[in-house]
Amino acid sequence: MQMNLNFVIDLIFIKSNSRLYKDPNEKWIIQEKCLYIIHRILESQETSIENRNCKDLFILMSQILQENTLFRRIIEIIEDSVDHFLDENNSIKMNEKKNEIIENCLLELMNVLNLIIEKEAISLIQCIIMSAIQSRNCSIYLACSVR
Repeated sequence: MQMNLNFVIDLIFIKSNSRLYKDPNEKWIIQEKCLYIIHRILESQETSIENRNCKDLFILMSQILQENTLFRRIIEIIEDSVDHFLDENNSIKMNEKKNEIIENCLLELMNVLNLIIEKEAISLIQCIIMSAIQSRNCSIYLACSVR
Protein backbone atom coordinates (compact mmCIF):
# COMPACT_ATOMS: atom_id res chain seq x y z
CA MET A 1 0.00 0.00 0.00
CA GLN A 2 2.76 2.44 0.92
CA MET A 3 4.43 2.11 -2.49
CA ASN A 4 1.17 2.89 -4.31
CA LEU A 5 0.52 5.82 -2.04
CA ASN A 6 4.05 7.18 -2.54
CA PHE A 7 3.59 6.86 -6.30
CA VAL A 8 0.34 8.84 -6.24
CA ILE A 9 1.71 11.52 -3.90
CA ASP A 10 5.27 11.93 -5.18
CA LEU A 11 4.91 11.36 -8.91
CA ILE A 12 1.41 12.60 -9.64
CA PHE A 13 -0.05 14.85 -6.95
CA ILE A 14 2.99 16.93 -6.00
CA LYS A 15 4.04 17.39 -9.62
CA SER A 16 0.54 18.17 -10.89
CA ASN A 17 1.09 21.91 -10.65
CA SER A 18 4.33 21.91 -12.62
CA ARG A 19 2.97 20.05 -15.66
CA LEU A 20 1.55 21.65 -18.77
CA TYR A 21 -1.99 20.69 -19.74
CA LYS A 22 -3.88 21.16 -22.98
CA ASP A 23 -7.00 21.69 -20.93
CA PRO A 24 -6.35 23.62 -17.67
CA ASN A 25 -9.24 21.74 -16.04
CA GLU A 26 -7.20 18.53 -16.23
CA LYS A 27 -4.89 19.79 -13.49
CA TRP A 28 -7.83 20.17 -11.09
CA ILE A 29 -9.28 16.81 -12.08
CA ILE A 30 -5.95 15.03 -11.52
CA GLN A 31 -5.54 16.74 -8.15
CA GLU A 32 -9.06 15.75 -7.14
CA LYS A 33 -8.49 12.11 -8.13
CA CYS A 34 -5.22 11.99 -6.19
CA LEU A 35 -6.94 13.48 -3.15
CA TYR A 36 -9.73 10.92 -3.56
CA ILE A 37 -7.18 8.09 -3.45
CA ILE A 38 -5.46 9.60 -0.41
CA HIS A 39 -8.84 10.03 1.29
CA ARG A 40 -9.87 6.42 0.62
CA ILE A 41 -6.56 5.08 1.90
CA LEU A 42 -6.83 7.19 5.05
CA GLU A 43 -10.42 6.14 5.50
CA SER A 44 -9.62 2.44 5.17
CA GLN A 45 -6.90 2.53 7.83
CA GLU A 46 -7.80 2.00 11.45
CA THR A 47 -6.02 4.02 14.08
CA SER A 48 -6.08 1.22 16.63
CA ILE A 49 -2.83 0.36 18.37
CA GLU A 50 -3.08 -3.26 17.24
CA ASN A 51 -3.27 -2.27 13.56
CA ARG A 52 -0.08 -3.25 11.72
CA ASN A 53 -0.75 -0.71 8.95
CA CYS A 54 -0.95 2.08 11.50
CA LYS A 55 2.65 2.98 10.60
CA ASP A 56 1.58 3.76 7.01
CA LEU A 57 -1.26 5.88 8.31
CA PHE A 58 1.05 7.72 10.69
CA ILE A 59 3.55 8.41 7.88
CA LEU A 60 0.85 9.84 5.62
CA MET A 61 -0.70 11.95 8.37
CA SER A 62 2.68 13.30 9.44
CA GLN A 63 3.54 14.16 5.82
CA ILE A 64 0.36 16.19 5.53
CA LEU A 65 0.70 17.86 8.93
CA GLN A 66 4.38 18.79 8.59
CA GLU A 67 5.60 21.62 6.41
CA ASN A 68 6.99 19.69 3.46
CA THR A 69 6.23 19.40 -0.26
CA LEU A 70 2.92 17.60 0.31
CA PHE A 71 1.76 20.19 2.82
CA ARG A 72 2.85 23.04 0.53
CA ARG A 73 1.03 21.43 -2.40
CA ILE A 74 -2.18 21.29 -0.34
CA ILE A 75 -1.79 24.96 0.60
CA GLU A 76 -1.14 25.85 -3.06
CA ILE A 77 -4.39 24.17 -4.08
CA ILE A 78 -6.28 26.20 -1.50
CA GLU A 79 -4.56 29.43 -2.59
CA ASP A 80 -5.09 28.73 -6.31
CA SER A 81 -8.76 27.98 -5.80
CA VAL A 82 -9.28 31.10 -3.69
CA ASP A 83 -7.52 33.18 -6.37
CA HIS A 84 -9.74 31.62 -9.00
CA PHE A 85 -12.96 32.43 -7.17
CA LEU A 86 -11.84 35.96 -6.28
CA ASP A 87 -10.92 36.74 -9.87
CA GLU A 88 -13.68 38.90 -11.35
CA ASN A 89 -13.15 37.32 -14.76
CA ASN A 90 -14.40 34.00 -13.43
CA SER A 91 -18.04 34.82 -13.19
CA ILE A 92 -20.18 31.92 -12.11
CA LYS A 93 -22.03 31.57 -15.40
CA MET A 94 -18.97 32.10 -17.57
CA ASN A 95 -16.84 29.34 -16.03
CA GLU A 96 -19.47 27.10 -14.52
CA LYS A 97 -17.74 23.86 -15.53
CA LYS A 98 -14.33 24.97 -14.23
CA ASN A 99 -15.88 26.28 -11.02
CA GLU A 100 -17.52 22.91 -10.43
CA ILE A 101 -14.25 21.05 -11.07
CA ILE A 102 -12.36 23.30 -8.63
CA GLU A 103 -15.13 22.97 -6.04
CA ASN A 104 -14.92 19.16 -6.31
CA CYS A 105 -11.17 19.30 -5.81
CA LEU A 106 -11.55 21.56 -2.78
CA LEU A 107 -14.28 19.34 -1.35
CA GLU A 108 -12.04 16.29 -1.59
CA LEU A 109 -9.19 18.23 -0.02
CA MET A 110 -11.42 19.25 2.88
CA ASN A 111 -12.54 15.62 3.25
CA VAL A 112 -8.89 14.56 3.57
CA LEU A 113 -8.09 17.28 6.11
CA ASN A 114 -11.23 16.52 8.12
CA LEU A 115 -10.42 12.81 8.21
CA ILE A 116 -6.88 13.55 9.38
CA ILE A 117 -8.23 15.69 12.20
CA GLU A 118 -10.62 12.90 13.23
CA LYS A 119 -7.93 10.22 13.13
CA GLU A 120 -5.45 12.46 14.93
CA ALA A 121 -7.99 12.98 17.72
CA ILE A 122 -8.63 9.23 17.96
CA SER A 123 -4.88 8.54 18.09
CA LEU A 124 -4.40 11.16 20.79
CA ILE A 125 -7.20 9.69 22.91
CA GLN A 126 -5.73 6.19 22.49
CA CYS A 127 -2.29 7.43 23.54
CA ILE A 128 -3.76 9.11 26.63
CA ILE A 129 -5.63 5.93 27.56
CA MET A 130 -2.55 3.75 27.02
CA SER A 131 -0.41 6.13 29.09
CA ALA A 132 -2.97 6.04 31.89
CA ILE A 133 -3.11 2.23 31.78
CA GLN A 134 0.68 1.95 31.74
CA SER A 135 1.08 4.38 34.64
CA ARG A 136 -1.54 2.48 36.67
CA ASN A 137 0.13 -0.84 35.91
CA CYS A 138 3.43 0.65 36.96
CA SER A 139 1.86 1.89 40.23
CA ILE A 140 0.26 -1.48 40.85
CA TYR A 141 3.56 -3.22 40.15
CA LEU A 142 5.43 -0.89 42.51
CA ALA A 143 2.80 -1.40 45.23
CA CYS A 144 3.05 -5.18 44.86
CA SER A 145 6.85 -5.20 44.89
CA VAL A 146 7.03 -3.03 48.04
CA ARG A 147 5.01 -5.57 50.04
